[in-house]
Amino acid sequence: TWHRSINDAFTITHPRFQSPWMATLIAGLVSVALCFLGLDMILMLTGTGIVIVYVGVCLAAIFGRRSGTSHAAIYRMPLYPFWPVIGLVALAYVLYTSALDPMLGRPSLLINGAVVIFSILYYRLLLGRKRAWVLSEPDESVTF
Repeated sequence: TWHRSINDAFTITHPRFQSPWMATLIAGLVSVALCFLGLDMILMLTGTGIVIVYVGVCLAAIFGRRSGTSHAAIYRMPLYPFWPVIGLVALAYVLYTSALDPMLGRPSLLINGAVVIFSILYYRLLLGRKRAWVLSEPDESVTF
């Protein structure tokens, strides 16, 4: 999902240990930087991020059923659309209560909202609307 140059940097492996040293270094640096935010802010950011993911799951359940893309799925949700609608109502309440907190909740909503907007823009502009995003299996022929 990253740009090709970033993906290439993340897949650089150490010649002797075969470990992804660049990805490990970047993850470590980001983790160290996040330590300066404080535990409360980190918890709010991750909590709000999870809420946004669940909003996406609820919307996917609704739109997948309406468009027919989930028609061939093995699992059929009982009492549809009750559960995704109840989920959206509960998640809206969680987001509302986060918005009431000016110290942690609002900044968390703004930061996660910016992440969502930048992700959509990245997908639309850099990956291209016409290009299909395909998750492929690892290439077994590549040896390290």
